[in-house]
Amino acid sequence: MGYCGKAAGKPVYELLGGKVRDFVTTKWSVSGVEPEKAAGIAKWAIKEGFKAMKVKVGIEAEGDFARVQAVRSAIGREIKLGVDANGGWSPEAALGSIERLKSLGIYFAEQPIAPEEVAFMPELRQKMGIPLVADESIYTLQDAMVLKRLEAADVFSVYVGKAGGIGPAKAIAEFAQRSGLKCTIGSNLELG
Repeated sequence: MGYCGKAAGKPVYELLGGKVRDFVTTKWSVSGVEPEKAAGIAKWAIKEGFKAMKVKVGIEAEGDFARVQAVRSAIGREIKLGVDANGGWSPEAALGSIERLKSLGIYFAEQPIAPEEVAFMPELRQKMGIPLVADESIYTLQDAMVLKRLEAADVFSVYVGKAGGIGPAKAIAEFAQRSGLKCTIGSNLELG
């Protein structure tokens, strides 16, 4: 699609149907570092203007809690804060970890369990009490359709590169919209 835009001398958004917004809100991702460093990263992100962020968890329960607690203390309660386990928890550990982290005011949990454990996601989603974001379990439109059918996620994390390009990513987002689900758009630097 980018090549088509260059050939036509137009921005890609015009080829996709036109501009739909002037500004896109983004969130900052705090890596799985020690708590003090995580808090410092979070403070920097606030100074840069971020109003939402997520913290990497799923590494080790006590360290995860300490990291999220340090970030929450550094940013206050007004900033939206979620966690991203990258599938690092077992189905058994996920609920207990999320329940404990909810005391810190987290507002979502991203990919709490491994993608191959998708059969456990509907029950986990029902019990967590906060939105479950599917990331590593969604690459294709077919994955999105399975997750929807299972009622396994509240939000799809769509990456242009992960989906195989702008067209497939757009198809997933359009399916989510038709299905009443939300999407976040992520990037492994393919979007700059």
